[in-house]
Formats: sequence, structure tokens, C-alpha cells
Amino acid sequence: MSHPTSCKSRPWHARLRQSAVTQFFVALFCIGVPFVLINIVVRYFPASADMAHLRNAFKVVVLVMAYVGYVRWIEKRPPFELSLPGAVKETGIGFLLGTGLISLSVALLAMFGCYLVDGINTDVTLFRYVVGFFAVAVLEELIFRVVLFRLIEKSLGSVIAMILSTAIFGLVHLVNPNATWISAASLALISLIFVGSFMLTRRLWLCMGLHWSWNLIQALYSVSVSGADTEGLLNGRLMGPAWLTGGSFGIEASVPTVLLSLITASYLLYIAHKKGHFISPYWRCKDSSLPILPS
Repeated sequence: MSHPTSCKSRPWHARLRQSAVTQFFVALFCIGVPFVLINIVVRYFPASADMAHLRNAFKVVVLVMAYVGYVRWIEKRPPFELSLPGAVKETGIGFLLGTGLISLSVALLAMFGCYLVDGINTDVTLFRYVVGFFAVAVLEELIFRVVLFRLIEKSLGSVIAMILSTAIFGLVHLVNPNATWISAASLALISLIFVGSFMLTRRLWLCMGLHWSWNLIQALYSVSVSGADTEGLLNGRLMGPAWLTGGSFGIEASVPTVLLSLITASYLLYIAHKKGHFISPYWRCKDSSLPILPS
């Protein structure tokens, strides 16, 4: 856990070198440059649907290597947030949580007559969704939670990091099909459950498992995932007012999903706060290192 230190006991250049702000920009360079380069390289891959999984796999490998290198060489500690012991259990819990939230949201919409099932798609290729959404979940949670949120948090504290990272998450998704400012705001609020999952464990796996099933189960219900059309196991469709169902963007912009997400995020953040996993901004003159292992 964090322990107070005296800011005046260190020379100014040592304080500058060790400050969270300096570490933030060093981390952006060490992690961001390799990730930008691999994104440029994969553009030369064949533009087939199957190659998309390979491209994402390369991105994941490079991002993980860059992050591990930064943590070991700059922060001089083991990358606990990516450690494997307990990873399967935490991923499974996250997967079940995401499945439950999406299924409950769909069930509520069905109760209002806004989700109808016309049959079952017997020829759907589930492997494409399982693998594709797994890669997306790993990439986005590495970028937005393990890297972006954690680094902002070291500089500005948990609350400001939460606000900034969720806002960025929503804005980035404005480039998605059928996206609007309302859908971006909805995704920003929904991403609080991913932040809460990360803060609770301080590891990748719970939030990654949740994100994985969050997208995958939407696809199995054949509703749009962040604006992208899907054809899943159930031949389902949304109908009714866009403000209630999320319209063409999908149920992530629906009233039930946003409300369920806010309730879940509030609980996760409350537990994380009780466990002492919130940190203060660096200007309060404390050691900005994060708790390594939840108690």
C-alpha cells in the first residue's frame, strides 16, 4: 500500500525523475511507440477476415512485450497485473459476470417487447466470434485499463483517472458504425464496470473476461456490438424506441444496459474503495506506487 514520504528530502532532479508525471510520459513512449509501429506493419497484411485475428494477435504480443519491458526496466518490479496464477479463475468470473449482465439486459428488453427471436441460426461460425472478441478484449483492456488508466492514476489519482479514461474510451468509439454522442456517453458509463473490475483485483484478467463475454454474448443474441452488425446463434432483433433499445448502435446504448452497468460498477468500486485500492494524486506528496496485491 502507499506510504507517505517527504518531498523535500530528495533533490529536485530526483523528484522530477521519480515523479508520476515523468513516468507517465516515459511509459507512453516505451509502450506507445512499439504499438504504433506494429499497427503500421499489420496494415500490409492481407485484408481478409481470417487475417484480422492474426493482426490482433500480433498487436497483443507486441503490446504485452512493450508493457512488461516498461514495468521491469523503468518501474523495476514484476508485472503482477499480467501474472498467470489465478488468471483462469478471474477470467471465468469476469466471463460469467458479463454474460449475466448482457443476458439480463436482453431479458428486460424482451419483457418490454423490444427483443424478439425468430429462430436459431444453425450455420453460424461461433469460432470467429469467440477468437475475435477475445483478441479485442485483451487489446482494449491492456490499452485502456492496464496502461492508460493505471498511468493516469499514478499521476492524478484514481478518481480523475476514472473520469479521463472512461471519457477517452467513449470518444474512441465514436468512429464505430452508427455511433452517436449518446452511444459514446453510454459506452463511457458502461466502461466503469471494466475500471471497477481492474481496481478490485489490480490485474488484467477479471476485466478482460468481462469484456470478452460482454461482446461475445451480444453477438450470440445477434444484436449489434458497438454499432457493428452480428449474426449469432439466436436470430434475434431489436424493435421499439431507440432511446430504450439503443437503436442501430445496439443494446450498449439501451436504458437497461446502462442502468445495470452503473449498478454493477458502483458495487465494484465500493468494494475496491473499502479494500484501499484507490490512490491519491501525486501532489499530495505521497508515494504514488499502487497496491501490488489486493488484501
